[in-house]
Amino acid sequence: MMSYIVQLSPDFGITPQEFVRAWNEHPECPKIAQANVNLLPQEYWPLFLNQEQLTLPLLPVLKNVVGGITPRMLSEWIKEVVMGEGITHETEVIYAPQPDGLEYMIVQNKSHAAV
Repeated sequence: MMSYIVQLSPDFGITPQEFVRAWNEHPECPKIAQANVNLLPQEYWPLFLNQEQLTLPLLPVLKNVVGGITPRMLSEWIKEVVMGEGITHETEVIYAPQPDGLEYMIVQNKSHAAV
């Protein structure tokens, strides 16, 4: 079963912990994946050293995603969860598979997305 790291933009409006709580409390989402907050492996920490405010790189992870759920479908579920948390700006979710095998779902405010 697949796992996806959900990377929330720092200015998005919810924390990793809030996202995981909202996912797990949603009536349908826990049926397609289990959400947990994980500490990113230490070898990836340098990616976070350039941020203005250094925090431990905690990221939501959706584990044991049910077979047949595509990244596009997962993107729609993520949007539904963040809307339920009061996020009113248009949300963009980008599927970003990495060469090392990690699967990212990058969640950001669409108006802040790079052009």
